[in-house]
Amino acid sequence: MTIPWILLTLGCGSFKQTAQDDAERTYEASDSAVDPLVENSDNWLTGLQAVNEEGSSSSIQLRWNPPVDSNLQHYQLRFIDTISNTSREILIEATEQSTLLTGLKSQTEYEIELAACLDEACSTKISSEYNQITAATATEQWQLQGTGHSLDDLERIFTGESLIPQPYKPISGAAEIELYLLSNEHQIWKRGLQSNEDTSLDMAAVVDLEVFSCMQPDCELTDVSAFQVLPTSEDEEQSQLIVLASIASTAPVLYSIEGYSNQSSCQLYNDCQLDILFATTQLQISNFQLYQGDTNVPPFLLLEGSSDCSGESGFFLSSQTENDWEITMDVSGCPRQLIPNGETPSLLKEEEYFKLYFRQNGQLHFLYAQATEELSFASWEPPEVLRSPIFQWPDGGTVSVDDLAQLEAMKVLFSDTKYIFFQLPSSDNQSAGIGFASLLNP
Repeated sequence: MTIPWILLTLGCGSFKQTAQDDAERTYEASDSAVDPLVENSDNWLTGLQAVNEEGSSSSIQLRWNPPVDSNLQHYQLRFIDTISNTSREILIEATEQSTLLTGLKSQTEYEIELAACLDEACSTKISSEYNQITAATATEQWQLQGTGHSLDDLERIFTGESLIPQPYKPISGAAEIELYLLSNEHQIWKRGLQSNEDTSLDMAAVVDLEVFSCMQPDCELTDVSAFQVLPTSEDEEQSQLIVLASIASTAPVLYSIEGYSNQSSCQLYNDCQLDILFATTQLQISNFQLYQGDTNVPPFLLLEGSSDCSGESGFFLSSQTENDWEITMDVSGCPRQLIPNGETPSLLKEEEYFKLYFRQNGQLHFLYAQATEELSFASWEPPEVLRSPIFQWPDGGTVSVDDLAQLEAMKVLFSDTKYIFFQLPSSDNQSAGIGFASLLNP
């Protein structure tokens, strides 16, 4: 006789807004509805719980009381993201009474189905009453690094005006993190960083390296506004440097810097040359994120800009065809807007999905896309389900909306510790510079 699954629902509640609230949430299954197919109550699965004791933004702990049946082979667990309606399935050894679901989306609701299998194929299952509870992964809690509770008190790992940071996680080398910086003199250079146990950062034993320069009056590039560094080989001896710039005040174009090496400087028209990667007359581009592609997902471009056709501003999507790039269009023949009024995209690839951090109306948000073989608009969650992290001052107070809006050029890096780098403004007491925040509840 096949006995139904247990259904454990994690979701559909209102999101908590403090780390303390998230850490205190415990959810137990109801014992009110008895499965009429169960004849021996000693052989039930009981005591199902979902516990987020640490207030984690990416994991949930499950616990249960096992049945006494000696023929139990294993447990079969399936959890469903209720926003995208995508699911994953795992097998758990019969001796276990708990499991930790990891790699979950932050601030997201899940449904979970658990079965105790009496054979390898799980064609016969032991179940008990119909159980249903509500839970969610926690809201991300980021802490600004420094002292006190003002922008002047925050640590500046480098000082300077109009710096655009681009953190990078090298596979090997003396530095755990490489922080690339674009200055207003058309220079890109990097500094090595090491993280400490307390999530602070120290300068690594790496000499600052100017990786690219294009100086006046010989340089034809104008308005270098964004860049990205991408590995081209496993040993990373060679990397691809992409810059968004204009030549002679024309419309911005994405250029690949050919000849750039991770270990040496690159003087334009001397050591390295420009190669056009992407150009369009349909958008005025101001920023971008390039995903190079892998065996599962082909390359794509996330473009920040405005449409000459519709006048809309925000993010637009372009996919690589055999010989060119193709912008996704709407039914009227204009570039189709992915996210309205999005700025400063920071794209991360995780196991099952992409995670996009961005600014909108001065605030930081993030959104997910399923990592499918053909990334399209259908792969992305709708803008209506934007998530917003919470930021804390070093002394634990909550950062106000007005203060958060002053942190410019935010870029996110997921290494062993997760960081956000940003440009801090100058004041009467402090110079402008690059500050950072670390994730408290990964």
